[in-house]
Amino acid sequence: MARNTLAIYMDKVTEADIIDMHSKRLEVLINSNVDILAIETMRSLAEVEMILRFLQSRNVNVKVLDLFQSTGKLREEEVENDPSRTAYGDYVTDAFQTVSKYSNVFGFGTNCVNRKKCEYISEVSSQAKAEAASDIRLIVYPNVGQTWISDKGKTQKQC
Repeated sequence: MARNTLAIYMDKVTEADIIDMHSKRLEVLINSNVDILAIETMRSLAEVEMILRFLQSRNVNVKVLDLFQSTGKLREEEVENDPSRTAYGDYVTDAFQTVSKYSNVFGFGTNCVNRKKCEYISEVSSQAKAEAASDIRLIVYPNVGQTWISDKGKTQKQC
């Protein structure tokens, strides 16, 4: 899937499609009695919430870490330079408020993000955490410093 289509797939799938895509892997992990389930590099809040509802419907008692990707292309609008939004275009604060409603979520943040944006994302997430009076852990970590260029792939350029 090309990068410019990664974020918009949510406009073309149903919740059943998403659950079908994730459920087999989730069931294997759940049945393996993992202590922590990392749902990471997610582009869309809607997709994360579908996964959380799936886990809730199974009465899964595993701690969940939700990490969003904050860069990408939403339709014709670039969110690459807006670290306050996920790759799909959801606001980080909205994502935090939504996932914090699920009792098994213990961590929230972003991964695969340019390290220059980590500070801003940490600040926005910290503000959302304070507003929600939440004890959810904030986790932010950068990518390896590569940049994606359509039709060329990853570059070796350092941030």
